[in-house]
Amino acid sequence: MVDSPLLLKMDRYLLQRRILIVEHYFKNGETLTATIGKLRPIFDNQNVPSASTMKSIIKKFEETGLITDVKPSMRVRLGRSGENITAVRQNVAECPGTSIRHPAQELNILRSTILRVLTISK
Repeated sequence: MVDSPLLLKMDRYLLQRRILIVEHYFKNGETLTATIGKLRPIFDNQNVPSASTMKSIIKKFEETGLITDVKPSMRVRLGRSGENITAVRQNVAECPGTSIRHPAQELNILRSTILRVLTISK
């Protein structure tokens, strides 16, 4: 199998390698340059992470205590709140033959949100 640059980049900083970076950095309170020097034989000379990469891994560890990537939190979906769902259902129950545009305009809710609410309620 031919190693593509993308695969090498992804493989380069797997969890075990990140642990090694943090361990070597904090083991003797070394500088980044000294840590890079000690990691050269372990990572092979070509795969040694750059100082900026090591710095960001160490900074993340100091700030969060984590070495793994932190996933961003999910955004809150305001359109499908309990109030909106109830309002849409009531509006459609009152006027079942109207198009999606009418309740969207009356309730000031996006048409796509109205469709989602109606699809979920089936």
